[in-house]
Amino acid sequence: MPIYSYKCLDCENVFNVQATMQEKEEEEKRKFACPKCESKNVKQEFSASHFLKNIFRGNNNSGSCCGGGKDDGGCGCS
Repeated sequence: MPIYSYKCLDCENVFNVQATMQEKEEEEKRKFACPKCESKNVKQEFSASHFLKNIFRGNNNSGSCCGGGKDDGGCGCS
């Protein structure tokens, strides 16, 4: 299940939400509220480090060049 990072625009709290894509699309209010102040005035944060952790967190993509397979020069991850 994907993990999304959010920042509360009221109290500046940054928090993560684990939600299905359907819940994300519907923005289920219970999950997408600040756990600190319960505000629903939140904005999704995009973090390169969080994104990379999700990609490389133990997924064994041995068929792709970034996962340990042969790089044919088209990937750019050398």
